[in-house]
Amino acid sequence: AQKDLVAEFDKVADELNKVLANLEGSTLVKRLKAASRKQYLIAGKISDQVDAAFGNPQAADKAKPAFDELSELEVKSSQDLSMIMDDMQAYFERRRFQRFKTVLDEMRKQDAIGSLRQLGEDVKKEAGISIAQSEFWSDTFDRWADDLVDPACSGQCPGGKSKASLPPSVILEAMQILEAEVNLREETRVAEQAKPALKAEQYKPRAEKLSTSQKGIAERLGKLTTRVRELPEGAANFGDEIALFEQVEQIMDEATGILARPDTGSQAIAAETEAIELLLKSKKINPKGGGGGGGSNPGGGGNGETEDAAIALIGSGLNEKEVREEREVMQATGATGNNLPEEFRTGLDEYFNRLERGAD
Repeated sequence: AQKDLVAEFDKVADELNKVLANLEGSTLVKRLKAASRKQYLIAGKISDQVDAAFGNPQAADKAKPAFDELSELEVKSSQDLSMIMDDMQAYFERRRFQRFKTVLDEMRKQDAIGSLRQLGEDVKKEAGISIAQSEFWSDTFDRWADDLVDPACSGQCPGGKSKASLPPSVILEAMQILEAEVNLREETRVAEQAKPALKAEQYKPRAEKLSTSQKGIAERLGKLTTRVRELPEGAANFGDEIALFEQVEQIMDEATGILARPDTGSQAIAAETEAIELLLKSKKINPKGGGGGGGSNPGGGGNGETEDAAIALIGSGLNEKEVREEREVMQATGATGNNLPEEFRTGLDEYFNRLERGAD
């Protein structure tokens, strides 16, 4: 069975890696983690420029374009943070989770957007202070991402440990559906931003096109639910996944109706955001544990039970495509490897164990 599972992973590995690499902008947690890493990298780049230019006037002049580029990165960071806060506000208005309001209030109190915008100006004038500020915001964004997650879920986390493993092709399709929903949310945002400049007869077809796209994604998810149900003992082994997919499909149907009104505002964004969050919230997983039975002791075990939702884990993984710089002081949190859904970690453990044995 493990050999067959490894063979299936070989077939979809490249596609799955591409999807995972594109999902940095998925959940609110993951987006804040990405913002944290970006500030950390900016701090490192400022430090590199300062080291090269210290006591060397000629090098200082050459560093000016680099500081201008870093300044633009901070301005872009402030714009990204503004969109994250807008999505958080819309999601809070829909779901009323207190932790989202708490984080939002703190972000506004500290004027995070304005501070990043100001940091973009300070980078060119006060490099030393800018390093400290960038590292401060890196730590702060990382903490806010963690604060968005309710690890205990008050005993009400959806999902549980499956009795069997989902086929890799099913997992790949679920991830591709998630990627399509993330892309749709960005298209919805762009349509809303363009709305003031469009006439009603121009805006309506644009919103209807988004509604059609959302309907298509919902239909894909419905077909995937049927596939899971038709697996051997599918209803018994994957009841939690089936229930979750059906819930997400209902939310996507609601988003389809909102977009068809036409409305590309906060209500549509909130529904799309909830669908994205739920697609990554299907299990209770031990974030420090490895897979179940592949290899001698992969990942240090994973024998304990926990109520942690997958949303808590998906934000902590690094984008494998990024170039991460090694520096003396490393961030304490938010720098772990990709955490994958439990239903195929067992197969991956066996896959990598075989690779290691082959290398030996």
